[in-house]
Amino acid sequence: MEMAIGIALLVVFLAIVALIVCGQSPVVMLLVLVVAWAALAGIGIDGIQAKVLQGGVAFASAVIIIVFGAWFAQIVI
Repeated sequence: MEMAIGIALLVVFLAIVALIVCGQSPVVMLLVLVVAWAALAGIGIDGIQAKVLQGGVAFASAVIIIVFGAWFAQIVI
């Protein structure tokens, strides 16, 4: 069973990497990766909402700063 979960985690990771290479937003894809890995690891929906998503809210301001900084850098350059 552990081998199947490990292979599933690797497949999800490679799929996310392929999506990022094809042009998807890395920030959104990392959120999808975290939720998918948590679901594959057996954490329930309540656990994902409580630990993963609420923990990400603490970093929301940092993500906004990074996004706007990158956007302004593209405009200036």
